[in-house]
Amino acid sequence: MMHKSVRLLSLLAALLAPFATLAQEAFPLTGRVVDSLLRPVPTAVVATLAPDSEAMLQHAVTDDEGRFTLSASGRVRLFVSCLGFAPYVGEPFDVERATDVGELRLEGTAVGIDDVVVVAENPNATLRVEQGRMVYTPRNSASLAGGTALDALKQTPGVMVSGENEISLGGSSGVLVMLNGKQTYMQREELAAMLRSMPASSVSSVEVMSNPSAQYDAEGSAGVININVERGRSADGLSLSFNNGFSVWDNWRQNTELAFSCNTGRVSLYANYSHALGRTGLYYGMHRIQNGTDYLSPTDDEDRRRTVTGNVGVEYRPSEHHTLGARVDVNTLFGPGRTRTTTTVRDAATLNVESLLRASNDYYRQKGNRYGGTLFYTYAPREGEHYALDVDYAFFDGGAGCLQPNRYEDPAGVVLSDDLYRSVNSRAIDILALSYAQQHRLWGGTLHAGVKYSWVRADNDYRFSTVAPAGEQLDPSQSSRFLYQEQLLAAYFQYNRPLGRRATLEVGLRGEYTRSDGDLRRTDGSPREHNRRRYFDLFPSLALSWKAGGQSTFALSYGSRIDRPAYQDLNPFEYMLDELTCWQGNPFLEPQRSHRVALSWSWRKTAVTASYTCLTDYRTQISDTLDVKRLVMTPRNLGRQHRLALELFQQVRVARWWDAVAGATCYWLNNDIAYDRMRRFDLKRLAAIFSLRNTFRLPGRLRLELGGSFTTRRLGEAIEVCEPTGSVDVALSRKFLGDRLEASLGVSDLFWTSNWDSTSRYEGFYLYNWGKWESRQVKFNLTYRFGAPAGRERRSDRDLEELNRL
Repeated sequence: MMHKSVRLLSLLAALLAPFATLAQEAFPLTGRVVDSLLRPVPTAVVATLAPDSEAMLQHAVTDDEGRFTLSASGRVRLFVSCLGFAPYVGEPFDVERATDVGELRLEGTAVGIDDVVVVAENPNATLRVEQGRMVYTPRNSASLAGGTALDALKQTPGVMVSGENEISLGGSSGVLVMLNGKQTYMQREELAAMLRSMPASSVSSVEVMSNPSAQYDAEGSAGVININVERGRSADGLSLSFNNGFSVWDNWRQNTELAFSCNTGRVSLYANYSHALGRTGLYYGMHRIQNGTDYLSPTDDEDRRRTVTGNVGVEYRPSEHHTLGARVDVNTLFGPGRTRTTTTVRDAATLNVESLLRASNDYYRQKGNRYGGTLFYTYAPREGEHYALDVDYAFFDGGAGCLQPNRYEDPAGVVLSDDLYRSVNSRAIDILALSYAQQHRLWGGTLHAGVKYSWVRADNDYRFSTVAPAGEQLDPSQSSRFLYQEQLLAAYFQYNRPLGRRATLEVGLRGEYTRSDGDLRRTDGSPREHNRRRYFDLFPSLALSWKAGGQSTFALSYGSRIDRPAYQDLNPFEYMLDELTCWQGNPFLEPQRSHRVALSWSWRKTAVTASYTCLTDYRTQISDTLDVKRLVMTPRNLGRQHRLALELFQQVRVARWWDAVAGATCYWLNNDIAYDRMRRFDLKRLAAIFSLRNTFRLPGRLRLELGGSFTTRRLGEAIEVCEPTGSVDVALSRKFLGDRLEASLGVSDLFWTSNWDSTSRYEGFYLYNWGKWESRQVKFNLTYRFGAPAGRERRSDRDLEELNRL
């Protein structure tokens, strides 16, 4: 059997290695083994071979981060073997000093054992931390069945997603979200729409990097979240999977997913389709006291948008050194929605009702569609040398049409005024990105370098009209068109080199030149407002790691990053939510910059990180008074934010049948900010975020998942204090028909405790926001996989577990 052969080969290598290396002085030979999605591959056997034969000189096994260390000299070849991957044999090269070969990439494949075809796959979610990067793999999660990529983010330790779809890391916003290592160039609403249209089953892993290297875009002061999406490649042959699910609580939802792949060795073809139908309820509101008047505004929101997504891709490998590929993606979000708000206006001193405002937003048309395509080419001529060229284009087509009735009544129900408005907005965004990257060995280390050019053009059109019996009249004073264009040219280098047998140094520098132009054209003929910016920034990064012995590693890192203003936030126009509340952009926004220092320690499945972050020109959205009775939400640069954090991530096998993944983040936040000269705040608060995911393998081949998260009371992004929130998910699953059919039944947010409540106050003003959505759902899913036959006998979960240890 294959695993016995590999063990015998390893034993022979251990016996013969000392004699093979006596003749020459040996030098450290290091590197890292990754899969096709650049995820580390642990427990892979790495060996040096003689250049002209199959004789093995020395071997090692990769650690949890996929890293290995060998001793070698002279001319050798590298051989890598791991269950579930095709063997890797490299070209001969010379070892004359300490050498880092960089990343060795393995291709996944099926493994034949005694005529039984199995795929080496960890059945549980996994968590690993390496040099400041946390990788969460939500494999086969029954609680995510029928969910979206946004739901997968919510389960990732340390990541929070608010009710307004604001993504944060350890309590800090300003996160750059990437897909397969590429920036989306999308704002919060567009990004949330795209992630909601992607099924959770397509997410292979989520990488969280608080101090990313110079290879990554400098955007994202809080760090980078990279969502790796499966491209659908399979072992040689044809595979097809089908998933169908249904969920219900107050409303029903239905989801369907189809995945197809075909691999002939040199050519891989894959395609995916999914849709989600149904309704979602949201329940939120605000209570504010402003200038002696009390406003209470509860809102019922029904979202009936549907999602349809699909992609088609192909990869062609004319030889082992060259790979060409193309992919087309379509993500659509469309459908109606409706909100209903009744605002009770009272005298704050006597609480006597003065009037009622009954307002609603009837979104008779909504869309958020993204169409994208990518072309790529990679060339890897020899060990540690890699060249890549990517061309990406995407178009986002979004917008909404909304009828907004606003009716005022006195306490007796007499109508004081009854107005009907129509707002129509459209957003068209073109995105083009060209990038080139290379990697090769240099001076005993590895040099990464590259250049990138990106171009973004956004066209935002807003039309506001008053609807009357006599007809519809456009209001030129509240209608406008905002054009925004941004170009970014970046170049970087990153060099990492082993310093002896225990230490590794990584230094990097990224330079980015940004030019942006914003042009506001008012319909009423007012003078155009033009915002033009040109600036250049350097972003250094540094990481020093040291292996203390065994699997214990320390790492010290520093990074500098930036958050450029979102194009929509620069639009100074006013959008009415109702006659008492509006949103307004700010053309004077400046980029905010961050500096972060972190010290981490990892040992086996445990990682602890302490960090300090300083944000200058700190920017966030605030709720402020616009006049005597109106409230405006607007983004502002407010001052500085300081953050101290201590993070713990742990994966543990409690028992043979019980695995757990836990995360805890404790942080201290200091917002040193000012709304204006009279309203200055120096706010400090300690908070914590906890998460725990358990997997239990029960009798009868049942698998139970029990997980949850909890966030303590905390300081928000400005002066608001956010109340505790959390959720508990439970799911039960079982496989049938030789593991081809999987059924799961679960309940998300079992106690319906996922909420976003907060309080803000200063002299003369009080604001309490509350909200929750229909996060509690009973879910049932069926998944069926077609492909190569499973064989004449079935392997137990224990057999698969032992194969994973090879």
